[in-house]
Amino acid sequence: MILFPAYIFLASSIIEPQDLKLIERIQVNANRNLLHSQTLSSGRTDLVFSDEKLSLNRSISDWLVQIPGLSLNGQGGLMQSYSLRGLSRSRIRTEVDGIPIITDRRAGNSISFIPPELFSSVSVQKGPSSTIFGSEAMGGVIALSTITPESLNLSINQQTNGDQTSLAMSYGSEKIKTGLVYRNSENSLAANNKELNTQFKQTAGLIKYQDSLNKYDFILSFLASNTQDIGKSSELFPDKRITVYPEEFHSLSQFQLSYQKDWLIKFYHHYQNWDSEVKRINSRTNLTAYQANTLGSLFYQSHQFLSGEGRMGVEWVARRGVNISEQELDQNSHLNFSHTLLDGKQDNIGFFIDDHWQVDQVNLMAAIRYDTISQKNTYQKSTRHGDKLNTSFAATWQISDTLKLHSEYGTGFRFPTLSELYFNGETPRGSTLGNTHLAPETSKGASLDLYYQNDISKLTLSGYVQNLDNYIERYRINSDLRSYRNIEQAKIHGIELSYEFQLNDYLSHQLSYQWQQGENKNNETLSDLNPSQWHFRSTLALDNASFHNHFSYRETYSDFGDGEEQLNSAFIWNLKWQYQLDSHLDLSIYTNNLLDKLYYGSADEDADFQPGRTIGIELKYQF
Repeated sequence: MILFPAYIFLASSIIEPQDLKLIERIQVNANRNLLHSQTLSSGRTDLVFSDEKLSLNRSISDWLVQIPGLSLNGQGGLMQSYSLRGLSRSRIRTEVDGIPIITDRRAGNSISFIPPELFSSVSVQKGPSSTIFGSEAMGGVIALSTITPESLNLSINQQTNGDQTSLAMSYGSEKIKTGLVYRNSENSLAANNKELNTQFKQTAGLIKYQDSLNKYDFILSFLASNTQDIGKSSELFPDKRITVYPEEFHSLSQFQLSYQKDWLIKFYHHYQNWDSEVKRINSRTNLTAYQANTLGSLFYQSHQFLSGEGRMGVEWVARRGVNISEQELDQNSHLNFSHTLLDGKQDNIGFFIDDHWQVDQVNLMAAIRYDTISQKNTYQKSTRHGDKLNTSFAATWQISDTLKLHSEYGTGFRFPTLSELYFNGETPRGSTLGNTHLAPETSKGASLDLYYQNDISKLTLSGYVQNLDNYIERYRINSDLRSYRNIEQAKIHGIELSYEFQLNDYLSHQLSYQWQQGENKNNETLSDLNPSQWHFRSTLALDNASFHNHFSYRETYSDFGDGEEQLNSAFIWNLKWQYQLDSHLDLSIYTNNLLDKLYYGSADEDADFQPGRTIGIELKYQF
């Protein structure tokens, strides 16, 4: 651990005076359905709102790295993924308005198919209690909320590096909320002028209808997105390998009905269809076509068992028509082969119940969830079944008006994905072989959080440990072939710090830090861990203007896992200036990587540099 440079406390930035408060990195009480505002405590949740972001704003990953315990993972570009407390890929449950997003990408979710302009906030639930969400929540839950505009809004955003343009419109009435976004970007440049494969074109739209009748509330929503010519940023570009996703289409639909805080039922569907093209220079080209349906339902109702208060329910998540096919062309565009890699389906049913008790100044929580899963690959005539029972416990002690202590313990699990089991084909990284003998991952985790808050400051200290069995590791067989295997035992532990303080009516700051270590039983470092990193943000408010300032310092990352390389230290400086031209029109000017530093976003061995200095301007008009 290093001492963060003292001079950064001189930094300042701005928000509108009417919004002045401690910088919003809020820890709140979470609940089983993050859309349903019930104040039942179950774990720590960090929130980031859309007006707090100070980044390139390519995808939601750029928002997430503002939170201690999160870092970029995998290769770069629009599809940049993320790691939460050292767990990534299919170990993080990602939801959009409560709809679980399962993409079968080996690198994990990035939610890059939805423009950030359609999101109002992102909520990150950490800690062992997140396992009540099921198999893919062993590492935590990232829940995204789409916008709910109250009027007509227009915005235009232009960036220099990559010539990225964004046009957005949203409209809201009492019952109907809509949004439409168009984005376009060319390849950007690193600080050394190396071209980065970051191009894309994207159009997305959202419509929501919500109403109430006799204490019944219902929501209907539909979101569609089409993205074209998505560049996969890799250090192999452009001399050895060029990877492009020619087209990616997604649609999300749902219906939700609830009665006060007594019960809730929802049905949802996610359709996705995308293609990838991997061109190996002077060798061959591999074309992969993917499509899948995720459909499901969730029902729960409140209860008052054992003098407590809680919920019990059932969740069904199904995969249908999971189809992956591949073609290979030689360097003269002649067909070498064409075949199906995967024709799969999956059903996961989970039964859960939690209960909460208030005893003087202590809140207690206990939860249990039972899951059963069935997986099938028709192409290989292979079927698997499994089931798991998991529990979690939490206690929150309000020691005084300013001091609170929260602790958790829980067991978790993750069934192998269809891709990990059955996919045998080409990816942007090379050839990948599935392993039908993979066992489910299991975990035992504990965390301890200390909160202190007074009138001008807020301090959060967190420590956690996670013991993993049958950890599924992607490993290298040779230079161009990878597969998966179980590691018998592994352990991840770390600490997080967040300190927010307000010096006067105009100036506030936040300092945060993360540190983590993870090893298997042979003392070999795990992959996907979070590098040690400091963040310092400051906010200064003037009459009609605001300044935002963000320093980040990532320490040297020298202990790395399989498929990774050393990361050098990096000091990155971002700035943003906002000015209210009149009661309807706002102007923002910002710069990312002001010092034009050359650095990598993750330790992935195939990762390319992050973009160099980028200057942007944004105009927003509210009718």
